[in-house]
Amino acid sequence: MGERGAMGLQGPPGKDAEASELYRPLEFFNCSLLLDLIASSGPGADGITETTLDYSLLRYSNGDVEVSCASGLGSASSVSDSKHYPAPVMGAMTGFCLTIGTDYPQSVSDVIAGGWEYGLKPQPHATYGDVSGHWLNGRAFSFGENDCAAFIAGSSGAWQDAALSDVL
Repeated sequence: MGERGAMGLQGPPGKDAEASELYRPLEFFNCSLLLDLIASSGPGADGITETTLDYSLLRYSNGDVEVSCASGLGSASSVSDSKHYPAPVMGAMTGFCLTIGTDYPQSVSDVIAGGWEYGLKPQPHATYGDVSGHWLNGRAFSFGENDCAAFIAGSSGAWQDAALSDVL
């Protein structure tokens, strides 16, 4: 391979973006639930919260969305995921996030680890799914106002407290 040649002519600089076209954070929420789903003898509550479900969403002024989610089973298992969805795709509307591999005690026929699917509609929620027919399969838990912190960016860009319903 030979030597690199001289740089060619450079075009004129681009124009500045209008203030209204800024790509900036607009709305944010973070939700958390602590659940008691497993007793020492198997399915059921025993008064010890061992399951954590965390879900957050950041919406930008152009409609793009970033989501992150985490699911934990005490100190035994923890998985997380995050995604960036451009405004025109379905994920920006659904807020889909998935954590696979939360290692719950298996049912007799369970051979594949299940996972928590997070979404926005009809309100922020997490639903457990497991193709092996796990006893938690299909169980859904919704995040309410008291489970979430929500913020809206003011005209100055500073975050202001908001209700969860204001950012959905």
